[in-house]
Amino acid sequence: SKEIGELLGISDRTVKRHIANIYHKLDVNNGRQAVATAIDLGLLPSETA
Repeated sequence: SKEIGELLGISDRTVKRHIANIYHKLDVNNGRQAVATAIDLGLLPSETA
């Protein structure tokens, strides 16, 4: 979160709040679930090898 905040010029707390909002909107509890849900919804491409 700190690195993302520095890159975007926002605080670590703001990054954490945005992530929490995304988790809430996707109805998930962690990043792994968020990615899986985003793929299922077509928000992220599915990587198949």
